[in-house]
Amino acid sequence: MTASCQADAEPAGIGTTLELASLIAGVAGRSHDLGKAGSYFVEKLQHAAAGHDTEPDPVRHEWVSMKALERMLQGIPLHEALGKLPLISLAEGPSLGDGVRSAGEGLRYICATHHRLFGPPCTSRTQALTRLDASNHVREPVPPFTYPVSADKRLTPSFTRRLEQDLRRLLAVAGESPDDEPFWYGLVWLSRVALILADQGVSADIVGAEDGAGGREAIPPNAPGLYANTWPRHAEMTGRGYNQPLEWHLSTVAEKASEVAGAMWRMSLPALEPGQVDDLLAPAQGHHVRYFGWQDEAVEAIRQHREASAAPLLVFNVASTGAGKTVMNVKAACAAASGPLRLSYALNLRTLTLQTGDALERDLGLGRESVATVIGDKVAVRLHETEQTAADPQDAALDAAGVFEDVQFEVAGGISRLPDWLAPVTERRTEWRSILASPVLVSTVDFLVQAGEPGRQGHHAAAYLRVMHSDLILDEVDSYDTESLVAILRLIQVAASLGRNVVCSSATLPQPIAHAIAEAYHSGHRVWSALCGQAQEHGVLAITDTLPPSWIQPGASFQEDYQTFLGALGGRRGPATKRACLQSVDDNRGVAGLFAAIEAGVERLHASNCWSHGDTGKSVSFGLVRVANIQTANAVAEYLQRLPDTFVCLYHARDFAIQRHSKERALDRLLNRKRGNEAIEQDPDVGALCAATEGSCVRFVVVATPVEEIGRDHDFDWAVIEPSGSHSIVQTAGRVNRHRRIAVTEPNVAVLQYNARALRKESVAFTRPGPESGRGFRKYLDAGDAYPDLGYLLDWDRLDRLTAAMAFDTAHPLVKGEQHHQQALLKEPLKVLRRDRRYESIWMGSRFYGKYPLRSKEDDGLEEWRVLPREGGGRRWERWERHGFTLAYTEQGKPRLDMHETNWLSWSIEALWEACDKAGITPEQGMTFKIRRSSGQV
Repeated sequence: MTASCQADAEPAGIGTTLELASLIAGVAGRSHDLGKAGSYFVEKLQHAAAGHDTEPDPVRHEWVSMKALERMLQGIPLHEALGKLPLISLAEGPSLGDGVRSAGEGLRYICATHHRLFGPPCTSRTQALTRLDASNHVREPVPPFTYPVSADKRLTPSFTRRLEQDLRRLLAVAGESPDDEPFWYGLVWLSRVALILADQGVSADIVGAEDGAGGREAIPPNAPGLYANTWPRHAEMTGRGYNQPLEWHLSTVAEKASEVAGAMWRMSLPALEPGQVDDLLAPAQGHHVRYFGWQDEAVEAIRQHREASAAPLLVFNVASTGAGKTVMNVKAACAAASGPLRLSYALNLRTLTLQTGDALERDLGLGRESVATVIGDKVAVRLHETEQTAADPQDAALDAAGVFEDVQFEVAGGISRLPDWLAPVTERRTEWRSILASPVLVSTVDFLVQAGEPGRQGHHAAAYLRVMHSDLILDEVDSYDTESLVAILRLIQVAASLGRNVVCSSATLPQPIAHAIAEAYHSGHRVWSALCGQAQEHGVLAITDTLPPSWIQPGASFQEDYQTFLGALGGRRGPATKRACLQSVDDNRGVAGLFAAIEAGVERLHASNCWSHGDTGKSVSFGLVRVANIQTANAVAEYLQRLPDTFVCLYHARDFAIQRHSKERALDRLLNRKRGNEAIEQDPDVGALCAATEGSCVRFVVVATPVEEIGRDHDFDWAVIEPSGSHSIVQTAGRVNRHRRIAVTEPNVAVLQYNARALRKESVAFTRPGPESGRGFRKYLDAGDAYPDLGYLLDWDRLDRLTAAMAFDTAHPLVKGEQHHQQALLKEPLKVLRRDRRYESIWMGSRFYGKYPLRSKEDDGLEEWRVLPREGGGRRWERWERHGFTLAYTEQGKPRLDMHETNWLSWSIEALWEACDKAGITPEQGMTFKIRRSSGQV
């Protein structure tokens, strides 16, 4: 099917807002680089144009522009505003402590931050959220500033008159606008994105001077006049000198920014065909009604709401693991849409992103043209595409390349029809075309989250455009640690501020996280209502597979209503498909006690959950041992494979790329048990291993880090869990009896009494990847000396059957402590998002975004390596290193590896080289891996 081009229906009241946004963007464009007329920039640019090395400006040009605007807003003419700029004023921070509440304040913010946000920056020592300062733009001491530098480097009277006229007109029109902080907040985000897009597009133009042969050449370094930039290195005609005259640049950016401010909202983009939407919403048929009829009930509830109200909608999908949340997420978005349907589906893991892209393309029948899949790993895309192409020879070949300079996003599928005005922006970033144009985007959240990060400049603008024109689905929204969740909340707030519907999905969504999401959405909706001049209250709906849809009142009563919903959800009793038991650990033996407990758990669970292998008659089981980190996984795998008739696979994220792919491919095939044990019994390798064992029992064990918890659609017979918190227990248990859903009477999940951190007597036990971040966590537990004993931190009388409800059941001291901790960590970020008193301006500074990034700096301690065939035979180990200004692989001695050899699903390096060739990638791509710079403890 071919998607049709559609424009979003324009909400009432937005037209006036867009006119004002165009005015602000135009004045910002004409004034954003005024500082380039002063001595700091002129002298630096002159050196650069002549090919000399330069130092950064003592005061950045955009900061000078803001300071000049401050004075112009007081009625001072431009030449005087620049020519008599006091040095003491240049070093002062921005006077925007109360946020943005007028056109003048918005204009100053936009001009000063079009390259970087206000300070202070975020450092490892100082992370407290404080008032804005000049530290990102000004270096002390400030030398004298001169304007004009010389008589021939002065802004012309015609330019200054036009700027002063435009500014007066803007202030006159703005004076008739609402005196409402959410209105101005939303308006400056729109206008700033328009300026960034215009500035980047115009700055890429080749201007220069005529060369006499119909081409262009650099303007000589000694030429009179003011200039915006130097001759670009990528220009066809090489040379040194200037490229764009300053006034030409300012006037052109002004015109383009004014145009873009309205055009980016009103542009027509491809949407799903009505027939595709109807197919997605088709009711379940036949035996599927038993499992998926709840989806039809939820769709009908959303439809009825949409008929009564056009207000945007926030949906919480808290369905059980295996109940079809992916499909329901899409159905909810379809039913909630009030116009042509465009979707952005964001996930936390690359593998889950690729699987979801496949599900939408094939299982839901949307086709490759409608769906663009984006992740940040080129090799992962290539391996995934190779596997899919092998399965379906008619599938199109991959055509992917990098999108951004600093993050390599890979794009597969989608279409690329965009308005002409975006051509300058996408000419050198061609993948943006598919990302922006495709009706459905399935993406690792790393791309979309930049919509809520204004300091990301062009990347922010691209993500903001995508969110502006598509509803948002966030899957496994509670899989982020609490600090990382703040970045997701920023994305949700932006989506709400643009009037988009948002669907948040997780089987284990606790009250503090749901409340934070609702607060972020509500604060964004206040902006949307102000921009449109509408007072409609948005809707909030909670859906699950075991209860009727539940409408929740947004605002003050949300927490109580959502807790009532969770209480009803936890009270539902169905067949017990997972039963948990506590596996005791002798804490006097330290880590040795951990190994012994895992062995006892494996033997216990195998005995009660094994089954007869058809060809050999051996008693077989496939089990999972979940541990917290790679060091523990290595040690546990080595220990378990010493046991008789036990075959162990080690699965973690820092394996050779090709080996991890091969393991995932094998496990995906074997542990797809929608047809029972058919795939296992038909597998020749499993059969051979069973036949070769002397005993009557055979145990296949996957020892895995948290990489197994989310995104792997595996069905194990049992699991032994080293817990990092309640979320790890529930999510790991979700891989047990997942497809078959057989009622069980004996335990099939064992939770260790202590984890490795506790046995090593570390001060914090439930951390990395658990929620605990300091010793203060204990005060929330109400457990006294019981910490960190899971025999006391979990109420085992309530775990006769293990369901997702455990993750939000505060009768468990561990869960109660986690939720108090989450509330405490999210308290201040929510104040920033709501722009509470004393937090009105924090969003304009870089520290907020640096303190709460999506990804932590955990990879800073990793080294990247690869192992290649040595010419003439043997192996060559190479490490990625910096040498001066270049990065390259350098041959080194063999490192200590994290990927230990095991006796199941493990291949020699030589076999992996051959696997790379079969997969259509080079050893340079497939044999990369990462290791810690220093070895850690178990």
